[in-house]
Amino acid sequence: MGEVYRAEDTSLGRIVALKTLPGDLVATPDRRTRFENEGRIMASLSHPNLVHVYDVGEHERVPYLVQEFVEGETLEDVLLSGPVAAPRAARWIAQAAEGLVAAHEAGVLHRDIKPSNLMVGRDGRIRVLDFGLAKVQSVPEDRRRSQPSLTTDGLVVGTAQYMSPEQASGKKVDARSDIFSLGIVFYELLAGKLPFEGETPVDVMYAILHLGHPPIPGFGSGVVRGFAEVADRALAKDPAQRFASMREMAAAIEAVLATGGWELGEPAPARTASARFPTMSAPPSAVPAPGSRRRLALFAVGACLLAAVAGASFLWFGRGGEPGSSGEGPPLRPVQLTSSAGLDVFPAFSPDGRALAYASDRSGRFEIYRRPLASGSREIQLTTDGRQNLTPAWSPDGETIAYHVKSVGGVWLVPALGGVPRQLTTFGSRPSFSPDGKALVFESGSVVDFAANSLGALPPSVLWIAPLDGSPPRPLTQVGRPSGGHGAAAWSPDGKRIAFASYNRTSSEIWTVGVDGTGPAKVSEGNGQCYDPVWGADGGAVLFPCWSENWSVGVYRRKVATQTGKALGAPEEIATFGVAGLGWVKQLAVSRDGTKLAYAGLTMASNIWKVPLDARGEASGPESAVTRETGRNSRPAVSNDGKQIALSRWRPGANQDIWIVGADGGDGVQRTTDPSDDDYPHWFGGDRRLGFMSLRRGHRAFFSLDLATGREDVVADFGPGHDAMRISPDGTKVAFHSNRGGTTLNVWVAELPAGTPRQITSDTELAAFPCWAPDGTTLAFEAKREEDVHVFTVPATGGTPVQLTRGPGQSWPYSFSPDGSKIAFAGLRDGVWNVGWVSRDGKTDRTVTANRRLNTYVRYPAWSPTGDAIYYELAETTGNIWLVEMSPSKGGQEKAGGKP
Repeated sequence: MGEVYRAEDTSLGRIVALKTLPGDLVATPDRRTRFENEGRIMASLSHPNLVHVYDVGEHERVPYLVQEFVEGETLEDVLLSGPVAAPRAARWIAQAAEGLVAAHEAGVLHRDIKPSNLMVGRDGRIRVLDFGLAKVQSVPEDRRRSQPSLTTDGLVVGTAQYMSPEQASGKKVDARSDIFSLGIVFYELLAGKLPFEGETPVDVMYAILHLGHPPIPGFGSGVVRGFAEVADRALAKDPAQRFASMREMAAAIEAVLATGGWELGEPAPARTASARFPTMSAPPSAVPAPGSRRRLALFAVGACLLAAVAGASFLWFGRGGEPGSSGEGPPLRPVQLTSSAGLDVFPAFSPDGRALAYASDRSGRFEIYRRPLASGSREIQLTTDGRQNLTPAWSPDGETIAYHVKSVGGVWLVPALGGVPRQLTTFGSRPSFSPDGKALVFESGSVVDFAANSLGALPPSVLWIAPLDGSPPRPLTQVGRPSGGHGAAAWSPDGKRIAFASYNRTSSEIWTVGVDGTGPAKVSEGNGQCYDPVWGADGGAVLFPCWSENWSVGVYRRKVATQTGKALGAPEEIATFGVAGLGWVKQLAVSRDGTKLAYAGLTMASNIWKVPLDARGEASGPESAVTRETGRNSRPAVSNDGKQIALSRWRPGANQDIWIVGADGGDGVQRTTDPSDDDYPHWFGGDRRLGFMSLRRGHRAFFSLDLATGREDVVADFGPGHDAMRISPDGTKVAFHSNRGGTTLNVWVAELPAGTPRQITSDTELAAFPCWAPDGTTLAFEAKREEDVHVFTVPATGGTPVQLTRGPGQSWPYSFSPDGSKIAFAGLRDGVWNVGWVSRDGKTDRTVTANRRLNTYVRYPAWSPTGDAIYYELAETTGNIWLVEMSPSKGGQEKAGGKP
């Protein structure tokens, strides 16, 4: 009900939807009252699957709502193309149910659930729209008198095809009426037609009241039968025979997804908030440490996704005094502590271990929340300013929480029970308190992005210590000592040393350092990717997760000398995560007494998107998804005729391979099948061949694929340490980056076949990820300048590099425009990734996409040879906080209350 316009909120600089009552209805009292009631109801609700209302008002006697602008399409539009693949339909309905859970718990019945009131955004997330016919139940008496009653029992409201029997007959309705309506939408998505049909609305309502619905074609047997059973139960004539709540309906859908109900050609989607997964046991080979016969299976969000698809991705912990120590006892299960459909990150325990602080974007912006662990306790939102608040840390006395404000910068402090925040530093993030509470250690860089597979602080981030007495902060570590960006610091329990991660583009290591900056000592081994260290409860060991080149993840524990930080003995793998695929365990937190462990379980899904361009390179329309997968679709390369896209596709439970899809995303064909990962595809030889990198020789080498015969040949193999290989337009050279000339990555070029590599750049910070100009005379690449990364060009034969982008941020180039006048790059500005381009002379730059979400990233913008579009990867990370309670070992007996 109403007219909706796209508008701009000039005060906050955001696009909004402006909904007004049509002029001919302004003077109609009941319509006006309904419209105003809708605004009040929607403004009182907050959930990622409900459209947010920012403002309600009146202008020149015309009422209006200002609400979230969602780019996407309604399910009514989707249904114009016929039935929807079962797992996608299930994911959408489960998300709609989650949004309606929030409404029902607030006493609001929607009463008009139908495809046109369910919109799927570009991010794949469902929003429930239009509460114009909503009814408020359980309104307090003092409010009931001030709110007009718009309907009474006996009045029929709603849309005939989607009414429940009790709604169609004018009887009293409750939340189970919305369940019936949502069941109709689910049935329609699966079958492509309505369950109850008739020539007139009266005929339809008669069918709803008295007739059964036909079975959904093709859903009569196998695991997909579970989807039909959910729809059948939701469509029961008797409300008592339906699901008792929307939450129960969502759980039932996701239970089907968890057991493999995605046989219709689409991978299972990541689970949403209320999924209930069965307890799973590991095979004997999954037990990492000898001598302990009972293990704990921890299912992170990503692990659940992978376990559902591959059946073999778990976390396993030993029992004992802290996670990983040996001991006996019954297996414990993890508890999913948060259930936001968005992203919950950075858990931190209170000193007494009875509460967690964390950051969540459930309101649309990241805020800090405090969640007591006792059942029935009330959660407190500590910040409400919408400034992207992150990385909370608790003071030892439990009275203060430090955190990072991304939009403003610096470390801030807020009372742990809520209050007015105050700024401590003007820069830095990820604070950690000293045990005496007199100082904080923090990293100088800001949180860059939230990709599940991202690492952490980029060089030249170093650690600083800020006293809480107002004294100026002082640096603790120095740039390059050790190499990489220093971050994720954690103060030891005795206050003598600080553990941290040192991040490079290709590896990350765990170190400790004395609080005076002396005695740095490496904890992790080799050149793997280890991150997010935490101290064991007694300070005698450091725990940290690592992932390997094949993306398997383990959590390790290594003993260290408390005085010197020297590593003692070999690292002990205390937890395993199988093959991580698109799920990660990150941001470990251990309670002070060592009895609890929390972590963020993250999943990532990415797809290829397209932004259309005009002749000037300006966006000529909105961005749109080309692929719609729940895995990762990355590194697009467009054929010369613009009709096909080669990409690397990584589905959970499988390795990464090269696929070719139509420019519209259809007709996907897998072109490589080797068990090793294949990536970085690009066309050459007049679209007859594809070049790609592969790990099938144990390191990255460059291969070619004849598309007609399927023959694969090695084109270039320079041994380990060479990456991001790109072949020249004429196929005679290959550019790549390597640190073969020293410790810093630089750009190299080699003649084909098997020419000797020649160093093109000699950068002291980083010069990497080259791409060729169409004429083959110039290379663009990214180069670090302190905390920023810029687009540079250099002659392909060597010479003086030229910087093209300026200002703060990250600019990662990937392709030239067909005429060579512009370079497309993935750009990070103000914490958000978008696609941009810069002119060859550096005088003009543009941002051509309008992404605004912190939990997303953009990568690999590939300019179509036809010049009318850029294709790129857009990835979204979602996840929640998980909790495990561990009991100290007492002769193999478990402490009371230790089992959740």
